[in-house]
Amino acid sequence: HASFALLPVQADLNAAIAQLALGEADYAQQKATLDAGNLALDAAKKAIEAGQTSVADSQTEVAGAQSELDKGKEEYEKQYTESRQKMKEATEELNDKKRQLLKMQVPEWNVLDRSYIQSYEGLAQDADRVGAIGSVFPLIFFLVAALVSLTSITRMVEEQRMQVGTLKALGYENYEIAAKYICYALLASLAGGILGLILGQTILPRVIIRAYRILYYALPATKAPLHFWYSVSSVLIAVLCTTVAAFAACYRILAAVPAQLMRPEAPREGKRVFLEKWDWLWSRLNFSRKAAVRNMVRYKKRFFMTIFGIAASTALLLVGFGLKNSVNAIGERQFGKIQKYHAEILLDNNDVAPLEELEEVLKQDKDIKSYMYVYKAAMDVGKGDKTESAYLTVAEDSEGFAKYMNLKKRGDDKVYGIEDEGVVITEKLAKLLHVKAGDTIYMMDSENYRVKVKVNAVTENYFRHYIYMSVPQYEKLYGGEPSYNEILTINGKDTQEFENAMGEKYLALDAVSTILFNSAMERTISDMLKNMNLIIVVLIVSAALLAFVVLYNLNHINITERRRELASIKVLGFYDGELTMYVLRENLVLTVIGIVIGLVFGVILHRFVILTAELDMVMFGRTIRFSSYLFSILLTGIFAACVNGIMHYSLKKIDMVESLKSVE
Repeated sequence: HASFALLPVQADLNAAIAQLALGEADYAQQKATLDAGNLALDAAKKAIEAGQTSVADSQTEVAGAQSELDKGKEEYEKQYTESRQKMKEATEELNDKKRQLLKMQVPEWNVLDRSYIQSYEGLAQDADRVGAIGSVFPLIFFLVAALVSLTSITRMVEEQRMQVGTLKALGYENYEIAAKYICYALLASLAGGILGLILGQTILPRVIIRAYRILYYALPATKAPLHFWYSVSSVLIAVLCTTVAAFAACYRILAAVPAQLMRPEAPREGKRVFLEKWDWLWSRLNFSRKAAVRNMVRYKKRFFMTIFGIAASTALLLVGFGLKNSVNAIGERQFGKIQKYHAEILLDNNDVAPLEELEEVLKQDKDIKSYMYVYKAAMDVGKGDKTESAYLTVAEDSEGFAKYMNLKKRGDDKVYGIEDEGVVITEKLAKLLHVKAGDTIYMMDSENYRVKVKVNAVTENYFRHYIYMSVPQYEKLYGGEPSYNEILTINGKDTQEFENAMGEKYLALDAVSTILFNSAMERTISDMLKNMNLIIVVLIVSAALLAFVVLYNLNHINITERRRELASIKVLGFYDGELTMYVLRENLVLTVIGIVIGLVFGVILHRFVILTAELDMVMFGRTIRFSSYLFSILLTGIFAACVNGIMHYSLKKIDMVESLKSVE
């Protein structure tokens, strides 16, 4: 019973022990929690301390930022005030510009194509001029080709007169006989035409472009393709010239019967000549001269063909030498006789100090004899609907300007002065504008300011266009004194070394921008003359070939037609020299007549070529020198003498027996 009584107590004890174990476990857990809380508390304290430190720093930064903000507000207020003032001034200026804009007229827009570019238009005009010349010279050479073809075919047909008669007697039709000569002429002209068009269209264009490259140095490489229409038309005309001449020659000879063709052609019947009506002159001529006059009149075709050939040859020679004279006049007269100064010093600085320095250097330079200030400006000059570009020149001393420029009429020694009223313009400008002394022209500068002025005189000039005006006239038109921008100098030397040294000396000064020497343009003219010499050689060679071919053919026909006559004269006792003079008298007279006509025609042709070929800014000389006439006459005479020399040997070979024996 005591054991059973202890059981509840033991149970409670066990329960208490278990409860105690649970309590210890809970205590341990709570202690661990407390320790973790203490650690978290310590960390929180540290975080609070760090946060307090950060707050203090932030407060310091805020205080600094507030200070910067206060300064920024102060600067803003200052800038705002200044900006408002500037905006107000800009607004007032803008409103003022708007008011000015409202007062201005609406501008007119002009859209210009490349034809308004001066160099492009100049090149186009030059091409037109060459084309105009090309429309004349081919006509001359085609006429010459027809003449040469007619004489050559006529000579060939006449030489084969007996063969033609034999063929007709054997039963050949006229067209079959004529086809031989027509086909010969056709093939010869066709081959020559093809060769000529290839050489003409590949060589001559290159020569012309090379000459114009002096003025237009930026021209691209020359292209000379074969032009279809020119090629076909040229060859066709050449073929027609020869074939028609062959047909005409064959038609005349084939009209005769075979029996007549197989005999030599009867000499032409002599007739009274017009000189016989003037007995006082005819009676003074000896037998040989009378025979020469009758023979010339009797053979009219040879008469006119010889005169035409000699005249064309002389005219071509005179045109060639005249072209050289005309181009050479630019260098000879423009630089030295018209423009007497040697150099132009272009000013770049209008400040007083650089100009005084330049003035001092000019005064101390012993190689400069004299100098003068001038004002030069580009102007548009016109009358009516015609406008040209020119240079207005105003000299500080109008009377002393005659020392630097020779203003006079071409062909006259009268010198023009620059008067206080009116202007003096150059000859080519007057020609382009169709004005003369007493007319009124207008001038417009780069700012489109337009004035009208009277032309007092037209002066000789060959290069560029100029207007010469006095200082009082300029002040009246433009309301102020001219601003001199150039200095003209007359130098004591004109060598290349001196000009190079002068250029280096004056270009080093602040007041000088450029120095232009007249000798440089003279060298350009000289280069142009070198190309002109090639053209002259071509004309001389053409004239020589023309004279030789025409005279040789005509003389050969003359000897062939008169072989029996000349053989009879030889039988009568004429020596070879006398027989040659018998025929030579006729050629001499025809040569003299042809030369006289050729000189007249050459002057007209030279005038046409000069007026057609010259540029707008250049005027070629109009005068042909006496030496050119003399050289043209001498060369034509030399060509004729060469042909007549060949004729002398042909006359010596005439066989009297063969020429006079019966042909029955």
